[in-house]
Amino acid sequence: MLLLAHPRLVSLAERHGLTLEQGSIRACPPLAYPQLVNAVRNSEGVVTDSGGLQKEAFLLRVPCTTIRPETEWVETLESRWNVLVSEDLSILADTVKRRPLNPRTPPPTATATLQTKSWTRCWTSTHSRAGSKTGHCR
Repeated sequence: MLLLAHPRLVSLAERHGLTLEQGSIRACPPLAYPQLVNAVRNSEGVVTDSGGLQKEAFLLRVPCTTIRPETEWVETLESRWNVLVSEDLSILADTVKRRPLNPRTPPPTATATLQTKSWTRCWTSTHSRAGSKTGHCR
């Protein structure tokens, strides 16, 4: 499990004597946006408190568990790609382990699907060779 640890989280953990890396958890610095989307796309699920990452997971059809009391992206909840956990963190582990949605479930919206495919093509074309950039996105 990859923990993208913001520098404030790392500092706070150090101040309180907490170790972020335990068991299968590996901490690393936050990723640049293209690498973050690639990591989400290739993951089995996402746990976040970020509003933006909820939407990215939704568009990429990756199950998301959000540690917040509410979300601005209600469509992620209505479609069940996202579940909120806030008050009772004892349910976090079971929520994260929930069965994934049927991968044949239709995409959230036609627009979201087109945006995701367009971004994926763009990212793939700009990173098609190791370390080289062959194009750009608009």
